[in-house]
Amino acid sequence: MGMLFGRCGAHGVKIKRVKGVYVMTRKRIAVLTAQADEYTQGRFLSGFFEKAFQLDYDVCVFSMYLKYQDTASREVGDANIFNLIEFDKYDAVVICTDRIRTPGTEEGLRWRVEHEFDGPVLIVGDEIEGYKSINIDHRKNICGLMDHLIEEHGYRDIVLCLMAGRILPIPS
Repeated sequence: MGMLFGRCGAHGVKIKRVKGVYVMTRKRIAVLTAQADEYTQGRFLSGFFEKAFQLDYDVCVFSMYLKYQDTASREVGDANIFNLIEFDKYDAVVICTDRIRTPGTEEGLRWRVEHEFDGPVLIVGDEIEGYKSINIDHRKNICGLMDHLIEEHGYRDIVLCLMAGRILPIPS
């Protein structure tokens, strides 16, 4: 994290002038995500918080309530959390594109970041040209699961259905 977000003095500390006096403040990272209370997202955020706090950064999480909404009006309403972000108040931005699945929201966030933010941006979940990114590889865990089912339980006829995104009706 230190290389991505830079180091200034005592890691995440910056010096700024307030009413003629120099004060030390902690750097701030904005994390943009959806469904932050979901198990795997919660684990990611816990690890992120731990490392950020070790480096003396504050972390602000902006999260949609759900990854997917059931109506267009809920999509608009839930995505409005991201309109509260004042990018000039942050030193780094993390966008969890693997969580933000409301159509157009992630693209809109990237547009805002490109036009309103002048600092490091990390994309979690997708590789997007022009950004540093982290992808979580679930292959090892899935292979371990399959090995367990075969070796420990003797299963041989296994169907593994992995889906990313919404379940859409199959056209007839």
